This record gives sequence, C-alpha cells and structure tokens, in this order.
Amino acid sequence: TDPLDFNQTINNNLQRAQAIIHEMNARLDMENGGEIADTFRALYNYFYRRLQEANVKKQKPPVEEVLRHLRGLRDSWAEMFHRGQADGGDPAAPADLGLRLA
Repeated sequence: TDPLDFNQTINNNLQRAQAIIHEMNARLDMENGGEIADTFRALYNYFYRRLQEANVKKQKPPVEEVLRHLRGLRDSWAEMFHRGQADGGDPAAPADLGLRLA
C-alpha cells in the first residue's frame, strides 16, 4: 500500500466524520434546548477536536474514543425510543430535547 494513498484515505474518512459531527452540532436548538443542548454542544465540539487530532497525528485512539462515545449515545437513544414505545406512549420528541432534525 502506498503511504500517500493510505494517509489520503485516512484524511478523507476523518474529514467526512468531522463533517457529520459538525452537522449534528449545527442542528442543536441552542435557543430552546437548555442545558441538554449545551451538553451536546460541548460533546460534539470535543468529538470534532479529537477527530482533528487523530487526522493531524494519524492516530487511531482518538477515533476509537469518539466511536465509543457515539455508540453509547446511539444505544441510549435507541433504548429511550424502545421504552417509550413499550410504555404505549410516544418517545420523547427530539425537539423536546433541544434537537432539530430538519
């Protein structure tokens, strides 16, 4: 494998991941989201910085850390959704949690 191609692939993939994190951050409703929106803003900013660091230093541990946190968030959202359905009610709407999906 050509080292230049390898590094370019890493760079491209991490920049795509950063763009996704940036978009998630941009979708936060900071006006109405209160403390939870502030918390997500801080998390997303941290994730973005860690991905930048991983890209500059070509290190795997920062990527693994961000993935671990994102998987935890994903699992928490899924559990909240399933609990809401199991209770016969509607799961909390993202807008109720300071998030905009549009």
